Amino acid sequence: MTALDASLQDALGRAAVSHRKLIIASFEPLDQSSHWLNELVSFKTEGSALEMSVAILALRSTDADVAASLSAQAVLSPLPALDVTADNYVTELVAFSDTAHILEPLWARFDAEELTAQDLIYFPRGHPILIRGIGAWLARRPQTLRPSVFFRIIGDELTDLDTGRYRARAALYRLACSDLGTRPGQERVFFLVNSKAKARTVSRVCRRRPFMMQHHFGRTFNGEQDETPATPTIYVHLNNRSGALAENLGEIVQRVARAEPSVRFLVKAPAKFADSIARVKRKAASYVEIISHEQSVEDYFTNLTRSSLVWLAYEAQPYKALTSGAFTEAASLGKPVIVPQGTWMAEKIAEGYGV
Repeated sequence: MTALDASLQDALGRAAVSHRKLIIASFEPLDQSSHWLNELVSFKTEGSALEMSVAILALRSTDADVAASLSAQAVLSPLPALDVTADNYVTELVAFSDTAHILEPLWARFDAEELTAQDLIYFPRGHPILIRGIGAWLARRPQTLRPSVFFRIIGDELTDLDTGRYRARAALYRLACSDLGTRPGQERVFFLVNSKAKARTVSRVCRRRPFMMQHHFGRTFNGEQDETPATPTIYVHLNNRSGALAENLGEIVQRVARAEPSVRFLVKAPAKFADSIARVKRKAASYVEIISHEQSVEDYFTNLTRSSLVWLAYEAQPYKALTSGAFTEAASLGKPVIVPQGTWMAEKIAEGYGV
């Protein structure tokens, strides 16, 4: 898969002609095991290849080594949480109306970059304060000094991952987009999505046309890809949404091993499943290798290449809305991927993007 949809790729290409700028402002926590990090690596690599000047702004709390690996400036303050419920809706609405000042330091930094209509700003995740704020910022700039601005809407901003229902805070997105729609320069703002389901949701809530962008692929692995291992090897990728699959992992791998005694497992799991992993070690140590959850990008891709196939041991419901960086990375390496039915990953396999 490509890291950028054709519409964004074309915009990057046009901007690169005059060596223009790409500014990425990421308000998401970055660490070695984060797909947010992989995405930023990908954008930085591709922007630089197009001879663009790429600047990445990250949270002040970002680890110094992680920031240095991206040449990122750790200058951003966290955005306010959107804890909107039916009970506190009016209170949160009043608070939201008084947030314009929060991002003034960011707009001042953008002003200092002397951006023009040939430049781009990218926010890896949408937020109503950002959406409304960027509209006001663009409106006060001359037309020739308004860059193109892209927001990616990824998963749980508008809908509850467990139920699929709209969240109360979706109302703040609608308000922000309504405000944006009244501003000069609003035509310079674009919403990007990775799935048809998310496109429908964004259209209904934000009343703006979203554009499809293929999932990012942050591969920086430069080694030779291994041939398919002679011993069948299953890479098991667990995350915080793996639920019962993680709890029952020991029994699952034992059943597979009984059916195919030569099989081996590489298991990557977050710390919350430490007890389950301990049980796996006790019962199946001879054919299971536990991989550290905290890996460098290089080590992560090296381990993926060691596998015959990749099992994304996820609960299905959240991935009706969420996308998966691990799926994109495994499929891009040519690995067959086991995924739950009825998910974004299954949809991509049906479309021919994976096996």
